[in-house]
Amino acid sequence: MAAGHLESAAAHLGEHPLRDVALLSVLVILGYRVFRYLTAYLTLSRAYALNNCERPPAYPHKDPIFGLDALLANMAAARDSAFTSASAQRYHDLGAHTYYTWIQGRQTVHTAEPENVKALLATRWKDYSIAARKAILGGLLGRGIFVIEGDEWTHARARLRPNFAKEQVADLAMLERHVQELFKVLPRDAAAVVDLQEYFLRFTLDSASEFLFGHSTNTLVRPSARDQAFGEAFTFSLFNITQKMRRGPLNRFYRQDPREDESRRICRDYVGTFVDEAMALRAKMKSGGLDDDKDQDGSSDEQPQRYYFLKEVAKTMDDREHICDELLSMMAAGRDTTASLFSSVFHVLSRRPDIWRKLRNEIQDLDSQPPSYEQLRNLKYAKYIINETLRLYPPVFQNGRRAVRDTILPTGGGPNGTSPIFVPAGCGVVYSAWTMHRRKDLYGADASKFRPERWATQRHGWDYVPFGGGPRICLGQQYALTEAAYVMVRMAQEFASVVTADNAPWTELIALTLSIKGGVNCKLTRA
Repeated sequence: MAAGHLESAAAHLGEHPLRDVALLSVLVILGYRVFRYLTAYLTLSRAYALNNCERPPAYPHKDPIFGLDALLANMAAARDSAFTSASAQRYHDLGAHTYYTWIQGRQTVHTAEPENVKALLATRWKDYSIAARKAILGGLLGRGIFVIEGDEWTHARARLRPNFAKEQVADLAMLERHVQELFKVLPRDAAAVVDLQEYFLRFTLDSASEFLFGHSTNTLVRPSARDQAFGEAFTFSLFNITQKMRRGPLNRFYRQDPREDESRRICRDYVGTFVDEAMALRAKMKSGGLDDDKDQDGSSDEQPQRYYFLKEVAKTMDDREHICDELLSMMAAGRDTTASLFSSVFHVLSRRPDIWRKLRNEIQDLDSQPPSYEQLRNLKYAKYIINETLRLYPPVFQNGRRAVRDTILPTGGGPNGTSPIFVPAGCGVVYSAWTMHRRKDLYGADASKFRPERWATQRHGWDYVPFGGGPRICLGQQYALTEAAYVMVRMAQEFASVVTADNAPWTELIALTLSIKGGVNCKLTRA
């Protein structure tokens, strides 16, 4: 009987030669990939033994060869606004702070362990690369500081660092102008419902553009058609980047969004106009047509020059496109991360009148006057609120690197989770700030509770990384913290109460950073 089936199958071979060749090709390719992946797994196992390392717990793959189940599960969780909780649950289910996945023949280590984060970002940071970002971010950000490495990154970092010195961070006059515009557009009717997240996105776009270009997009009050077009194109570009990141290795199978090229062109043309003006100003200064102590808006020694990022960067860079890259990189960081922080702060404050009262009590001595930089630094409870928000709702909730050489993570392997882990060249390491910041063994039994008072005694190290760490720690950290504290304090001075209008739970919306699905819908009562 079996022989008859074989004879029948053999008789049909050759009836459709193209189909047969295609089927055979697929089987050969699959067989080769399976063989290669199994060989890679066995080779890695030997390397673990040779380096006195042990594997961390394994993700329970349903597809142990290609690992597509993990990718598809992540995409589904992100689509359902549950990526962060699903990721944290995975650690919990495995009973570990470090585990690995096996995707397309490569090990990826996932960790929420401070010592591993320290090794990744600081003590062994040169063993890792961020090159994988370039394929996704490079289209918009070009050779910006977030996608370059090596000597080029070192020079860029040194060139950009002075722009975030205390003198720039402590200058709050520009922020106050945008705060006043925010107050003008927020409703005076205490019964009106307003989505603060939408206003914060516009606020941070306006303030970041003025800090960077010397020109505000004015999206809060009076955007020109050109400013509005840039804001929309920039927002889409960041959303498009998020989609690509979410798909991971599967992105290659997706068609490019037809809006991508046009949005990138609008963004770069918009920024390029300001770059051209700055470079023309520098050329005029060099030729003696304009004194260095007098800028294009007429300020001089008697009237202090208006600082902005582009003017300073253009003094040290000649490459127009590279300057555009840096400006768009800073804009991406300056808008979304700060707006994410603002939104999460007010999501909490609108639901916690006890915290709002404590904040307003702390600022009473300001007598409704805008705080100075030094006064802002002395507001301890305000600082605790910001710290606690960044702990529970870090805008950059996870990050990662890829090893460029064989290296080791110090802990997480073996049955006790204390052995070192071997990380071969090409292996990815992803750390979850979201999960690590919520560990009860690090932050106490109430780690999931929003309690600003914990920061009166909490001392943090590598267990708290809302801005990353090591040599590549966020350049604008102090600027972002100052802006967040300033806006929060000014809102507390302006409004007697901020009350949630929907009492909806915090639900993630993953863009380049975390935001809140459904917004931050509140009712505001003026003081």
